[in-house]
Amino acid sequence: MTSKQLFQGPGFQLSYPADWEFSSAANGEQFEVTLQSPGSILWTGAALDFEAELELDDLIENAVDVFRVEYDDVDEYPLPPMAGPHPNLAREMSFMVENRLVAAVVYAISAGPRTCVITFQGLDTEIEAERELLDQLAWQFAGNADPFADGNDDLDEKANA
Repeated sequence: MTSKQLFQGPGFQLSYPADWEFSSAANGEQFEVTLQSPGSILWTGAALDFEAELELDDLIENAVDVFRVEYDDVDEYPLPPMAGPHPNLAREMSFMVENRLVAAVVYAISAGPRTCVITFQGLDTEIEAERELLDQLAWQFAGNADPFADGNDDLDEKANA
């Protein structure tokens, strides 16, 4: 059973599996967190401490463009917004890397005076297995309540798997 780590960031707290590598960086009005699972998953959240001048769909498109430049034949699928108090958009992608199917997701979340862009990618089987946890990390990063608190056993089991 894997324990959890808690990172207290500016305006949010992030509860993540203790066996994941963590790094953070601040640059002016931007704060970034990166998590790397023991497997192939790379999760990155960038928070701008101001309302972005770009619309959420432009932020999504810019993030997807990075994948299009980096990888060949990126398939894209719009995702429904996450339920919650903040406007958000999401897009899912898939592409091949060294004959392996990779899945990636990008979220853009407008959380009051903060705008967040969250991406995660990894082998499709790993993303599928950890999807609930990855989505919850995105929501936490946007400044929402810690979903691992208050005895939410389903998520706690997912983080401790």
